[in-house]
Amino acid sequence: MSGVVAVEQSKKSERTGSAEGTAHLYKPSWVDYLTQWVRGLPGPWWSTYLVLAAVLVVPYVTIKWLYGEYANGFFPFHIVFCAEIAYVLAAMHLLDDIALRCSQAFRPVLNATDEEQRELRYQFTNMPWGRAWLATFFGVAFCTLMLLGLDEDYIRRLGMGAACFLRCLTGRFS
Repeated sequence: MSGVVAVEQSKKSERTGSAEGTAHLYKPSWVDYLTQWVRGLPGPWWSTYLVLAAVLVVPYVTIKWLYGEYANGFFPFHIVFCAEIAYVLAAMHLLDDIALRCSQAFRPVLNATDEEQRELRYQFTNMPWGRAWLATFFGVAFCTLMLLGLDEDYIRRLGMGAACFLRCLTGRFS
């Protein structure tokens, strides 16, 4: 059972007044809702993150190629740079699955009630809503400031110059 499903069952049992609803669980994060949505899609879960990586990489590399940024050679770093978001989300999905399997494997030796084990499973597989948004905000802010603060020569060596994007925005395609 995933964390989001556990929250929904907990809310439902709280409304009905059953004993299962006694746990005070925090609201799951946006990542947990995304993970739950991906689990509901047909096919293996990792294929969704692979498609996301392609959706992020292909336009970036295509624009750079169209505007001549690869005249001196291709930069494999661009694939890593763009696919990193999909990789991190897939890694969190995988870690949730591993935590769930491990908690089920240790269930017989854990000296806890069913309710305590359910709460532990929830805490292992869910991030608090507010902290996840806070981490997302600071992560995006840090990456943005880091990219803005990089030395121009270093940016050129990585092939991350914004010249092609500026030409695209201004409509100069030559």
